[in-house]
Amino acid sequence: MLLLLVPPFLYFILKQLKSHINPPLPPGPTPWPIIGTLHLFKPHTHIYLCNLAQSYGPDLMLLRLGTQNLIVASSPSAASEILKAKDRILAARGVPHAVPLTRSQINEMSFWADADSDHLKNLRTISRKELFSTTVLESQNYLREKKVVEMVEWLRSKEGKVVNVQNEVYATVLNMFSNVLFSKDVVRVEEEFGDTEVVRGVLRGIIGALLCPNLCDFFPIAGKLNLDPHGVRRKHRELSMRTWALWETIVKERRESDKEGNRDFLDVLISRGFTDDQINKLFEIKGVTIIQDTMKANPAHYF
Repeated sequence: MLLLLVPPFLYFILKQLKSHINPPLPPGPTPWPIIGTLHLFKPHTHIYLCNLAQSYGPDLMLLRLGTQNLIVASSPSAASEILKAKDRILAARGVPHAVPLTRSQINEMSFWADADSDHLKNLRTISRKELFSTTVLESQNYLREKKVVEMVEWLRSKEGKVVNVQNEVYATVLNMFSNVLFSKDVVRVEEEFGDTEVVRGVLRGIIGALLCPNLCDFFPIAGKLNLDPHGVRRKHRELSMRTWALWETIVKERRESDKEGNRDFLDVLISRGFTDDQINKLFEIKGVTIIQDTMKANPAHYF
């Protein structure tokens, strides 16, 4: 009889010791063994998480996805504190298994790098000075106005015809970014079903690979065994190669030229010693960000 009481007693003692060693976690729904709270997820995840926050928020809540703890910031104030005040501490965010890079490669070429990595520190400094400073943003006002005028003129030329406005807005925004990055358009606004659809399709595919539910993200041991049950890692690798083709020639020409006058972001990256792989991954992230922003207006159009 006493032997039957030993396992529960040891479990209780170990649980108490663990609770004293680890800080308390935010509240959340009770997880099931092995699968955690995966069984609770429903379509329209953003609405479901909002409803969960009403019960377990209001600022932070805990979800257990397989063996992984996921802490959700469910209020603007909590998100602001994480992304601004505590961003340096929390910079090393989880990397989806779909990203076909090792940790050392991630630390050399991605915003997912560890908080203390030299690459991330260098990238933050460059972005702050060369992309997001007040001086740089003000100097690019004319460029944004020019691209909007081009779009408006093209739409005016299509008066009385059916046009895909969302497609043209995306092309315009993408060209704004591409001109800031390397002073060239990557798509032509007048080609309603040409380059724009190809570029958006590639970047949309990358988002799909990153957001696709992946067994290896919930149970990392599967990833360590080099398993890719859904094929998302292979798909992401193929799509990354296609994004590189979008600006490979531009980067190659810039490396071989002696450009004078105003420098763009690509010139800065090259002068700082960034490799082609690092530049491609950075530009890919910028393109994906644009897709994500347009998804907010009409997510059903994409998935």
